[in-house]
Amino acid sequence: MAISKGKLFLLAAGAALLTVGASGAQQGGPAAWPQPDAEALPEGAWKETVLYGRRLITETQALVGPEVADPEMRYSGNNLTCQNCHLGAGTRRFALPLIGVYGAFPTYMARENEVRTLEERINGCFERSMNGRALPGEGREMKAMLAYIQFLSTGIAVGAPTDGRGCVYGFGTTRMLRPCQNSPSWSKGSVSLQHRRMRSMDSCIRARRTATLSSPSPRWVMSFP
Repeated sequence: MAISKGKLFLLAAGAALLTVGASGAQQGGPAAWPQPDAEALPEGAWKETVLYGRRLITETQALVGPEVADPEMRYSGNNLTCQNCHLGAGTRRFALPLIGVYGAFPTYMARENEVRTLEERINGCFERSMNGRALPGEGREMKAMLAYIQFLSTGIAVGAPTDGRGCVYGFGTTRMLRPCQNSPSWSKGSVSLQHRRMRSMDSCIRARRTATLSSPSPRWVMSFP
């Protein structure tokens, strides 16, 4: 049976792709995305601290939110959680993961125009994104968050770039999602402030997307830190 030139070309291209794929597999290819499991840690103080740090990421409002029973523990000014930005407790690829972040600090922060520590970066989130106040540097909560981020970064060299870092947006993103004013994540008394901040973030994202859509790649990355 005769085979057209077009089919021969497709067969040759397929064979070439298979060859390249096999070669990449033999050479190891890109490293697999880490899958840290805090539950697998040995019992003890380290595991308890790491797990508490994870809870602070996933249950922020319940532990240090504006409605907790102890007024001294109200460090967050709204009912958002850290994983509203850092999805999957900071473990999801291209969703502002915290994996590898521990070894990225201290680092230069353009917004502050100075070198900052990881503790200062965490408190920056509490003071801006969470509309609250800084965690005590020597307190249980800060130690737990640092321990959790260090655990997530186990095995990653200090300063090494992490594939999957940041947050990638594509052509399909047309606007930021805003919380409904009737949602539990919307803090009473700070609606106008939060709305102004979200409008500012929205404008920033639109400007950055417009500036990069003309580039060869249709994607841009927002990273943490």
